[in-house]
Amino acid sequence: MPLRLSPIRVCLLSLLLSACSAPPSAPDSAENAKLSAEVDKMFRDYPIGSDTSPQANVARYLTQVQKAISAKIDQPQSYQGQRCSVRLALQRDGTVDNATVENGDPALCAQIVSALKGAKIPPAPDEKTYQTFSNAVIDFKL
Repeated sequence: MPLRLSPIRVCLLSLLLSACSAPPSAPDSAENAKLSAEVDKMFRDYPIGSDTSPQANVARYLTQVQKAISAKIDQPQSYQGQRCSVRLALQRDGTVDNATVENGDPALCAQIVSALKGAKIPPAPDEKTYQTFSNAVIDFKL
């Protein structure tokens, strides 16, 4: 006796079989952290372009400040995955008046405060950018 499959039976059988398969596994948090770090590294030096809007000036200056400070951190690889937020009071010429740790990993924060002493922070490009950074919290993630 030949087996006759109707379209309804085929669809029903397909649905039942697909419901029994395991869902695709989500990547674990370590893999997510690694991918996130790779993306951050790729875009860290990505040029913002010739946009002269106030937001673009602030973003460019933030990158310059972070690079100037990060360049003075001893053995940055030993702080990989750590974070620190520091409140900076900057003068118009880039001189740091005061630095206060807001939160973060104590070892990295101590390195950042130490790095501030030797960092050559450039002057802000315009008055609006200076006003934004005259008392700003800057986040560091290594």
